[in-house]
Amino acid sequence: LRPVSAVAVAADASDPADVGRLIEATIDSFGRLDILVNNAGIYPARPLADLDLETFRHVLDVNLTGLFLCTKAAAARMIEQGEGGRIVNITSIDALHPSMIGLSHYDASKHGAWGFTKNIALELAPHGIWVNAIAPGGIRTPGAAGADEETLARFAALIPMGRLGDPDEIGRAALFLASDLCSYTTGAQLVVDGGRLLA
Repeated sequence: LRPVSAVAVAADASDPADVGRLIEATIDSFGRLDILVNNAGIYPARPLADLDLETFRHVLDVNLTGLFLCTKAAAARMIEQGEGGRIVNITSIDALHPSMIGLSHYDASKHGAWGFTKNIALELAPHGIWVNAIAPGGIRTPGAAGADEETLARFAALIPMGRLGDPDEIGRAALFLASDLCSYTTGAQLVVDGGRLLA
């Protein structure tokens, strides 16, 4: 096995200056940029009557504008390198079907992320850059850890596999889409939800 190194950079994905700093830190550390996974996302639940403009804009800024800023910066570097690349956008099953009331702002951002993925896949394909998406269902992330076990159990009961997913199961899907195993796929969305959309 080859040794693996990683660098952590704190950044706001919705801030152009932070995104530029993130890309530069990557180049400084590794000399090049070949893979981008857009995984920043927030989902504060709010029914429409309680959804204020600030919250709506904040969710779109992080989930959609951040995806745009990171993709634009990374794609420019990949094109400059001239050897192609892989971009993987984390959308959600909510990009295909709403999972619950109170996520209209989140769903709008994820539908936007899916539309952006398809259009940018067309634009970047001539440069050898494949752009795909992963649509996770219920995953046992730190964000989900804030919910009580009864709520999580009710959600899991709606999943044909009978459980929430593990974050590593999304990581493995991202690894597939970032690898040469995905050599003839672009503009696709891989649903990883334990069968939730079928239920």
